[in-house]
Amino acid sequence: MPAAAGISSISALMAALCAVIGGAVMLSGRRRPSHQTFLYFSTSLFLWHLFSVFRDLRAPLALAALLFVPVTLILFLRTWLRESVTSVDLPARGAPRTIWALLILGELLLFYSYSVSSDPKQAWATRIPPLLKALVVPSLYLSLSPLWQVYRQTVSRVDKRRLLYLIGVGLLAITVTVWEHLPAPIGRGGAALGTVLSIVYLYFLHQTLFLERLLDINELLGRVVVLSAFVLLLSAVHMLLTSILHVEPNQVVTVVVFVMLILYEPLRRFLEAQVQRLTTHERIEQMQRMAELKSTLPNVIEPREAVRVALSVLEETRRLTTASVYLLEADGNGFELVGSFGGRPVERLDAAARRPLLHRLVSRHQPVTLEQLEREHDLYTGRRGSVADLETLDAIARTLVELQAGAVIGIYPTRSSESARRASTVSGSILQVSEDSSFVPSEQLIGLLCIKDERSRDVFASAELDLLSAIAAQLGITVQNSQLYERMKERDRLAALGQMAAGLAHEIRNPLGAIKGAAEFIAPGADGRLPEDAGDFVRIVIEETRRLNRVVSQFLDYARPWRGDEVPLDVNSVIEKTVAVLKPIMEEQASVQPGFVAPSIVLELLPELPQVRGDAEQLRQVFLNLALNAVQAMADKSDGSAQLTIVTGLRPTGRLGSVTQNIEIRFQDKGSGIDPQAMKNLFIPFFTTKERGTGLGLPISQRIVENHGGFIEARNRPGGGATFVVILPCL
Repeated sequence: MPAAAGISSISALMAALCAVIGGAVMLSGRRRPSHQTFLYFSTSLFLWHLFSVFRDLRAPLALAALLFVPVTLILFLRTWLRESVTSVDLPARGAPRTIWALLILGELLLFYSYSVSSDPKQAWATRIPPLLKALVVPSLYLSLSPLWQVYRQTVSRVDKRRLLYLIGVGLLAITVTVWEHLPAPIGRGGAALGTVLSIVYLYFLHQTLFLERLLDINELLGRVVVLSAFVLLLSAVHMLLTSILHVEPNQVVTVVVFVMLILYEPLRRFLEAQVQRLTTHERIEQMQRMAELKSTLPNVIEPREAVRVALSVLEETRRLTTASVYLLEADGNGFELVGSFGGRPVERLDAAARRPLLHRLVSRHQPVTLEQLEREHDLYTGRRGSVADLETLDAIARTLVELQAGAVIGIYPTRSSESARRASTVSGSILQVSEDSSFVPSEQLIGLLCIKDERSRDVFASAELDLLSAIAAQLGITVQNSQLYERMKERDRLAALGQMAAGLAHEIRNPLGAIKGAAEFIAPGADGRLPEDAGDFVRIVIEETRRLNRVVSQFLDYARPWRGDEVPLDVNSVIEKTVAVLKPIMEEQASVQPGFVAPSIVLELLPELPQVRGDAEQLRQVFLNLALNAVQAMADKSDGSAQLTIVTGLRPTGRLGSVTQNIEIRFQDKGSGIDPQAMKNLFIPFFTTKERGTGLGLPISQRIVENHGGFIEARNRPGGGATFVVILPCL
């Protein structure tokens, strides 16, 4: 009997705590879908504990409420993860229809079981409640599957650690709770630690819900320390009043309430300060990580990648709970959200509507913080400042709240101090530049770095803001370098386009001239008869037309987007088939070209090469083109010394020192080599050293290889001849 009373009291306490946590969500006034589904989950736990006060787990009401727990849990997790995590693919929010159907079926079976429990003919129905309780156990474990799904897809190590923490605590709470409700001697036969763990897990989920981000382990530890100390204090006060002073119970409640109201806030501040002092070494490590980030960013050329790297490091340091980066749109009318973590800020910031904040950033080149705005607001209010100044401060503060930022740091393009001095001299303005600075901000704002730590109000020291400002400055340099790089690429593209246009015009004009000349000779005379040698000129027209068609077709092949059918390939097999096609071509050339001697072909193929992913037909086209070029380079060697060697092997490092494994295919000839002046123009369209070549063979080959993730190298051999090397990445 005392044990049953103990279990009932624990259940009653847990039901009250569930009601308190659910009531906190209701009183918050938030109406997002995740808040609603959390209320469903906390309500199901509340009903389960409430009904367990009066009857054990076999009671129909308790079991009916228990069936809702896994369904509402998976409903909440799927909805909350869809709102909080945007970097992975998630199913639609809510629980699948199959789960709802199974829940309804279980409730109907439970109702039927207890409605016919008194009928001896329906004795089999008494097995339904134990069966449903047994099915609840795997359902509880499966309800954590959304967390596992996101854990497997996410890339961030911080998110993985936090998700694994939530999964581990959930599994622990479910396992201990199930064990305690199993009958003895396997289990304990009643609620105790597992029930408390379920409430603790509900509190964890409550915290993640209100923080609008995945919970940080260290932060949770600090909160647990504060709450535990407060609970111990209240317990000590209660014991002092009841056991030592023998105060009446109703008076004890009044004293405890006053102690709670008076001591909670100062005690919380004191304990948080102590926890922060104990974790000072983490702050030093965070500053070092951010300093390393400052030196890493110059190696990144793409702005979005730089933003991703910066936010990843800032998140891993756990120094910020929310951060986002906005970059100026191409038309200059607003700022686009490029990356964020923590809360979900607005997707776009209109420049005209947020002019007060932007003007302050540009005019002062200093971070804007909410704390600074509040101090200025109090100062203007005390001195009875102008209404316009107060309205400006209020507008800036509203923008920071909209950005979910405690501080906003401007991102500016930079220019060298020497050019800045020159510009200031020309314009007549005064620009202060220190002698040791190499860059100064320009007057243009190209981005915003928004940061916030919602765990504390006054958190950003001047040294931290200086370091974050340096990171923002480096982001500005990255954006500026990216724009310069894009302009260089555009210049190179236009230059290549001009060369291509000139080459194409030349290649088309020559056949057209031959066709025109032949057509003039074919023209009928005064007597209406064709010239006797008209047949020869007709053949010229046909031949030049074919040549013209070949030029246009090759140009289209070069300009056409990649349409290869990529499958795993054996490079050695592709080379052997290429050689099988090459030999008849050389025999035909030897039959029509006097003095031409087909070179010997030597294959040095490394056995058991790794496979590559590619299109066999297009790679065969590349290999055949390189082999024919080598054969034509040795066309003047009639002494039998001409030899084409094709070698395959492994290259341990790829381009730019990449550590990936690559396959290289070498085409080595014994010709006269490549002219140094022609070497740098080999892959430019329409550049050719052949009398009747189009100059598109090597550019097309290069395009095909690049589409396969590789590249082509060309070099002269020390002993004479040339070598073309095709590099392809392994699978």
